[in-house]
Amino acid sequence: MRWWDEYPAVLDEELTALQESGLQPVKDDESFARGLAVVRIKLTIFGQGENGWIEYPQLYPYFRPVVNCLGLGGGLRHYNPHTGEICLLKRGTGEWQPCRTAAKHIVEMLPEWERAAVRGFDDSRLDTEDHQAEPQSAYFAPFKNQIFLMDSSWSLPEKVREGLLRIFSTHPIRKISPHKPLKAWVHSIQKSDKSVVGDCSVNPAIGAYATAKTNSVDTIRWSRIDKVPRLSSGVTFCESIRAINPVAYRVIDNEINKGRSGVHGFCFKEEAPGGGYRDGWLFLAYQTKMYKEGGKKKIEVATWVITTEAIGENDLFQRVPELRPLREKTVAVIGLGCVGAPSALEFARAGVAELRLWDGDYVSSGTVCRWPEGMSAITSGKVQFLSEKIRENYPLTRIGTDHYPDAGNDDFRIILGQVTPDYDQFEGLKRLLDGADLIYDATAELGINHLIADMAKKYSIPYVAVSSRPGGWGGSVVRILSGKGCFLCYLRALEEGKISQPTFDPEGDELQPVGCGDLTFKATSFDVQEISLAGVRMAISIMCDGSSGDYPAMDNDVGILHLRENGKAIFPKWESFELEKHPDCSNPWCGK
Repeated sequence: MRWWDEYPAVLDEELTALQESGLQPVKDDESFARGLAVVRIKLTIFGQGENGWIEYPQLYPYFRPVVNCLGLGGGLRHYNPHTGEICLLKRGTGEWQPCRTAAKHIVEMLPEWERAAVRGFDDSRLDTEDHQAEPQSAYFAPFKNQIFLMDSSWSLPEKVREGLLRIFSTHPIRKISPHKPLKAWVHSIQKSDKSVVGDCSVNPAIGAYATAKTNSVDTIRWSRIDKVPRLSSGVTFCESIRAINPVAYRVIDNEINKGRSGVHGFCFKEEAPGGGYRDGWLFLAYQTKMYKEGGKKKIEVATWVITTEAIGENDLFQRVPELRPLREKTVAVIGLGCVGAPSALEFARAGVAELRLWDGDYVSSGTVCRWPEGMSAITSGKVQFLSEKIRENYPLTRIGTDHYPDAGNDDFRIILGQVTPDYDQFEGLKRLLDGADLIYDATAELGINHLIADMAKKYSIPYVAVSSRPGGWGGSVVRILSGKGCFLCYLRALEEGKISQPTFDPEGDELQPVGCGDLTFKATSFDVQEISLAGVRMAISIMCDGSSGDYPAMDNDVGILHLRENGKAIFPKWESFELEKHPDCSNPWCGK
């Protein structure tokens, strides 16, 4: 069902309003027959009469119509020179109301667009326009599943007009095809003499990751262009380059005539976020196929444009600016069960510089219902599996291994408290904690809690303990800092009612799965993850401490979670308490 069939009166109202507004609408019957609602209109833009058209979305009137007019020029803001789209509204569906008509939309907003479109990139933004950049590269749609990845902080001197790019890619650039996926990292930008331009070289961690994930290293050419080609009127990007940069075109044309395939990079100035200019990049790919026809050599050529994605360290963390202090922090995570494992992944996602992991267990098939990974993790050591996952997805987070018995073996399974031949657990723990900025204890084992909390006091390292309660009905997050109470003080406060007990299922820890020699507990992953997330928030608040725009500090030391009330599920309810030194505490490390 098409919207104009579902709401025929809406289409009539649209055409009437357009006519009354002097826009001379003409329904494009051919487009309507193909299921596309297109209406041709006459526009007056900058005092000149122009031919335009309106494209109505399939879910009109709940989504905005698009107004288009080709040939207005490439120097206008809020205008796509390739498609002719004129941006009349700020982005976001909330800016459009279904009660509006396209005619009213155009009459009210086109004058505002004219005011904004001619302003320079360095000019302040008008109140009626989006306070965001309109980079020309964003008007090029990504090509299937091909992408070039590079650091957006790189800046080229204007006088450097051409050179080389060192590329790490998933398959050789000379064998590029529009039908094959391609992921390519730009390792460095070089001048023609192969010297690196300024600091335009990949972050070492990202470079190491790219090297491990690709099987081809290539060098391609790049050139600067003074304007971005427009893909309209049947003119391809490659044909536009002939007029914009004849030298670069001859290089590409020469390669094509030799029957070679490859990629050429193009750098240009475009609007930067916050105003001003930045270097934008597009890549022209070309594939040639040689064949004979009638005894003559023929060349079949395909060309297409590949866009870029930003992947420098700043790019990866600019959406979370409050977490920048974590880039210099080390966290030791002990216990990688259904609370500790997702916490470790959150630390990596947040950008912690180094993670040190400790757990003596492997992933059992029965636990995949609440462990962060499923069947693929079964039988893997938890330390090993999470280490590999973090290296695979978050290369800026190092996995510390100095506390392993064998630093070359990631399958590190040491059960705290059990005799381990040829390995001193106290020395291993000291290495685990040496230089750590925070200890995150997710073991939910009182014996381990006492030990690690006291070691944290001894070495003046902030300590956070997280645990769920039987049934997943509640849980706790406990922060222990220097100069305050200890873990024994926390237990005494629980016993005396100064800190509330988390809600728990009295029968929630009486589950013994088939084939298992131990009891375990019942709980859902989405319940216990409430504790993981709160624990990570607490830990990060300690390491950032809220200064200079960092993630803010938390006031209290203990969080008690309740997820059930009178047998019913409730929205997470947290109580928070300060952890004070108990007057009768006998722990020699208490208060230190």
